[in-house]
Amino acid sequence: MSEKREAGMVPHVPSAPYNRLRADWRDILRRALAERGLSYRKASLAAGLNETAVSEWLRQTPGHKPKQPSFDSMAKVAAVLNVSMDIFTEGEPGERPEPSTLKQVVHKAVPVVGYIQAGMWQEPEMLTVEDETYVPYIPNPKYTGMRQVAWRVLGPSMNRIAKNGEYIIGVSIIELGYTPPEGSPVVVVRRRGSTYEYTVKRVHYLPAGGAELRPDSEDPRFQEVVWTVNHAEDGDEVEITHLVIGVYRDLGML
Repeated sequence: MSEKREAGMVPHVPSAPYNRLRADWRDILRRALAERGLSYRKASLAAGLNETAVSEWLRQTPGHKPKQPSFDSMAKVAAVLNVSMDIFTEGEPGERPEPSTLKQVVHKAVPVVGYIQAGMWQEPEMLTVEDETYVPYIPNPKYTGMRQVAWRVLGPSMNRIAKNGEYIIGVSIIELGYTPPEGSPVVVVRRRGSTYEYTVKRVHYLPAGGAELRPDSEDPRFQEVVWTVNHAEDGDEVEITHLVIGVYRDLGML
């Protein structure tokens, strides 16, 4: 019998030796991708795979034998689709599980919109990613209906929150509709003339009013409280744009 899975759980990966991919798993995968409006390339990238991975699994041309995915790769794609691995697998004769119902979800994956690195002042276009990249969405009911976006972290300036190469996921302060709680990690943009710096800080509210933005890093170069909300330092404009609600780490980086 297949396991029921609540939204937000990691897709179940069959571990019994008799589990194998169903004969029609490719048809099931095509339908799931179509229902969610995901291209093969976007699904591959969102799963942290080579951009042609899903296409190579599903390619059907004369004289070409499509590639067979590993269970680990299929589980990553299942996570992007928010479905259980059970819909793609079967057991020994007489023990085949009933396929789970494909679930429609509002958010499919989170787009990576740029880079975050304290102390790096650049023109706005230098802080954006060149290729379409996606990471898994955070299925928290507190943020239902809010658009989630992600940034890739560069450097150690916030390594107690997210390390170099990891991704932070956030929701807009405007969409959030309330003040971030004390100590929350937030995305901050500081403008200096035509250049910008994006970083993550923890917000701390002051008894006299206002708030400080403090770093959270083990690196001694990033320990100073560098600015105060609603206070211009040397002509800089400071703005909290997003509340950080999650961190994504691609295990393939280890």
